[in-house]
Amino acid sequence: MKCPLCNRRKGIRHCPALNSLICSLCCGTKRRRTIICPDDCVHLIAGREYQVQRINDFEPLEEIRKLSPDFLNNIEQSIILVRDTRFRNLLDREVKEGLENLLKTIETAERKIIYEYRSTNPRIQIVTDSVKQMIEKQQKGEDGLRPVSVEETKACLMAIIVTLRSLVRQNPESTIYLDFIHRYTQGIIRKSINSLNPPKAGKIIY
Repeated sequence: MKCPLCNRRKGIRHCPALNSLICSLCCGTKRRRTIICPDDCVHLIAGREYQVQRINDFEPLEEIRKLSPDFLNNIEQSIILVRDTRFRNLLDREVKEGLENLLKTIETAERKIIYEYRSTNPRIQIVTDSVKQMIEKQQKGEDGLRPVSVEETKACLMAIIVTLRSLVRQNPESTIYLDFIHRYTQGIIRKSINSLNPPKAGKIIY
């Protein structure tokens, strides 16, 4: 049976959205674009898991995570806070645009020019504002945070932006990076809680 989407390759994956067998290429390239995939689709879940692993291994982000793990984590927490509290359907490209504006503002200030790059899209602007507020706190060393330089700030932002550009180029509706940092930051929080409250012998921690 041929794939009903391309009518060329053999349909080998069951697509719950179409209730039909489709080829793996159409499944991978058209999911969440022309195919309205349900969240529990096994192929969608597997694809996300694969992309998450790719992000974890993405060289710019991997390198900066080694050099500035605390600062990068704080930036990512300020990003995911926007999705968790304001816009549940926030997209990677909106985060990318918000961070690009912030980076341009920082680079412009280095040239002694006071100009703030802003977006007319409130979703993008709120991302910018959230990250900017966190960065300013860390640059000043407030709340016991390690003070960071402008160069370190730019390096962290650029590493995230490069990662997002790659993901958005493949899929403008991507949420892969946001899904990744949600899991990553939640994992750090759980480790922190467990270190403060070590489990008793025989107790299973989920």
